[in-house]
Amino acid sequence: MIYINKIKKQLLTVVTLLCIFLLLSSCTNYTFSTNIDKQNFTNYFAVGAVTVYKSDAQLPAFKNYIGMVDGEACQAKQNDAPATKSDARTAARKKAYKIKANAVVFTGCATSQTKQCQQLIICYAKAYHVKN
Repeated sequence: MIYINKIKKQLLTVVTLLCIFLLLSSCTNYTFSTNIDKQNFTNYFAVGAVTVYKSDAQLPAFKNYIGMVDGEACQAKQNDAPATKSDARTAARKKAYKIKANAVVFTGCATSQTKQCQQLIICYAKAYHVKN
């Protein structure tokens, strides 16, 4: 009788451990996904690589003009956050980064209203590649 109880306990222990093992191993196939990828990460920090100069005179001597860029900020609905020059300028710096520029000189911003935007701000800049 003692031998049978001992076997029952051992069997119960083995079954319990097997159940725990199966539960834990079933979690190993869990997949994790996120919207963060290398391109999004690079684009998010892109504006930090583009220096803003107040005028062409402040640019270093070794520079290469690449072209004009613009950035937009739109307040689509009345209850949305207002469009800001800061957002428009950030969008322009992102575009400058995409064309391999590392410096910009803003030439101005304009505000208007369109069918899609209660308030639209567009900022224009000259994009340069400067050598430090």
